[in-house]
Amino acid sequence: MNKTAVFCALFVALTGSGVHLLCAETWRIEANGTGDAPTIQAGIDSTSAGDTVVLSPGTFAGAGNHNIDFKGKAVTVESSAGAEFTTIDCQGVGRGFIFTSGEGTSSILRGVRIVNGYHTLFGGAIYCVNASPTIENSIFFGNQAGFRGGAIYCDMSSAVVDGNSFEDNNASYGGALWCSGLSSLVITANEFRSNTAEISGGAVACRSSAPSIEENRFTENSATNDGGAIFCDQGSSPSVSMNSFRSNTAQGNGGGIGLLQSSPTIEYNLFRGNGSTLGGGVYCDNFSAGPICYNTFDENSAGSGTGAAIYCTNYSAPPISNNIVVNSAAGNALDTKNDSAPLVSCCCFFNNAGGDALPPGSIDGGGNCSQDPEFCGIDGSGNYYLQADSPCAPGNTPAPKQCGQIGAFPVSCGTTPAEQKTWGAIKSLYQGE
Repeated sequence: MNKTAVFCALFVALTGSGVHLLCAETWRIEANGTGDAPTIQAGIDSTSAGDTVVLSPGTFAGAGNHNIDFKGKAVTVESSAGAEFTTIDCQGVGRGFIFTSGEGTSSILRGVRIVNGYHTLFGGAIYCVNASPTIENSIFFGNQAGFRGGAIYCDMSSAVVDGNSFEDNNASYGGALWCSGLSSLVITANEFRSNTAEISGGAVACRSSAPSIEENRFTENSATNDGGAIFCDQGSSPSVSMNSFRSNTAQGNGGGIGLLQSSPTIEYNLFRGNGSTLGGGVYCDNFSAGPICYNTFDENSAGSGTGAAIYCTNYSAPPISNNIVVNSAAGNALDTKNDSAPLVSCCCFFNNAGGDALPPGSIDGGGNCSQDPEFCGIDGSGNYYLQADSPCAPGNTPAPKQCGQIGAFPVSCGTTPAEQKTWGAIKSLYQGE
């Protein structure tokens, strides 16, 4: 029994209390098997609701330190020194953690590094079904699933995935993360880097689900088919906002985001240097809809020479408004095919290799222009905020249509900076390389 448990038992004995005393306990686990329990699983098995299992620095491996089941308990498993110093090595023989017993957000995994997780089908590092745990401030590196969710697999779940790093994870769908079955995950402030999908969704794939994907960084993720960073299909309707998409690639379509019969909200994102065959930034197929607005696209490319920023096909007609599309390295800025007729309004197209004109089939909603958006300094600092006299700044758009802000970022130089949006704290996601 650990010291906290001893104290609680002594308190009950001295007070003569005959009622259950809610006294949260801390169970300390050492990588060498010493501590209050010999393994992480044994520590969880010893806990009651509200307890904490604290992992000391080191590498945890072997039986009891992988395929760890929370068993429905509202407890916290966390490291004492942070994820960089506390590793769970699954050694290629299993997952890190399992959540399948109705866990809620009070079941918390925090500050660990999970490596070499593997499953033949779903969830190389974490398997989550009918559960909604909180997974935060952790590192997922080199995990693999044979089918879906190289690091995390969630089905019929509302997990919170916040402040984590995902790197070099791999699966057929969702190189880092998969969500399905009406899941409504909260995916915020994570770093997704160099994850790969053998089919689609280099970092994240969602099917028939509605996750909130906000304030993340997607960098150098890749897919063999569609969705270098994110892929959504079968009626998914995620909210994708305030993210940075840089240098993601798809050998198929949608270097940043690939959509198939889905209707996300895509707003206030930066797409820079993403590439694919069609739709270097965003690819919409098969009745995909949902607004694409207030985004900034820079230096994206389409290998086919069409739709460097956005490509719509097969009856896909998302409203496209208040976007900046500049410097496309290959392909015209926007393209549509096969009875797709998006309404395009208040967009700025400038210096795109394949031209700045709206494509046949699209509907000109007014307020579109082909002028230098006058950023504060992308050449040196990667600063996509607007100069005060930018044609994309509120009040500067040409009559007769007043568009307000165009692009992902407000005015920030050449005048007194405007009050930043509530997400101004993530400015560092966008400025600098």
